[in-house]
Amino acid sequence: VRVIDVDNANVAGISGVFNIVGNLNLTSPTGSPREHWVAGTSYNITWTSSAVNTVKAYYSLDGGLTWTLINSAPGVGGTMAWPIADLQQVSNNAKIKVTDQDNESVVSSISPLAFDIIASFDITAPESGVLVVAKDSYTITWTLKGTGVNNVILEYTTDGGTSWNYV
Repeated sequence: VRVIDVDNANVAGISGVFNIVGNLNLTSPTGSPREHWVAGTSYNITWTSSAVNTVKAYYSLDGGLTWTLINSAPGVGGTMAWPIADLQQVSNNAKIKVTDQDNESVVSSISPLAFDIIASFDITAPESGVLVVAKDSYTITWTLKGTGVNNVILEYTTDGGTSWNYV
């Protein structure tokens, strides 16, 4: 950069060499209000950017100590779909980071607060309309999306969900 006095060209100053870099701001997820992203579902990671050609997105399950690459996308698009894997480890301390692919150590933005990656259950038996006879044995089955769920509680309701009883 050079600055020159309009009235006297002999009065000038020149800066040293510097770099102009882009700017990124992650807009989702931010963790506020607390977000719950479900394994096996796709969510949009969004950002605003200036002078960034390609954005790389990463996720962390440990609050930002370690990062795993999700994908890359054009910087101007401002959106990247993240199809969270069915077998994704669950976490209550997840964060997203976006970086400028050409200047990752300088241009980045991270979720300010943690969000949750949670599991989901799909009850496969009994299904809607199936008759279950009181005091008869019945096998309850489900599929799980997300890993890290070690124990479950089985409950049933007879009043549409107002109260629940242990199986």
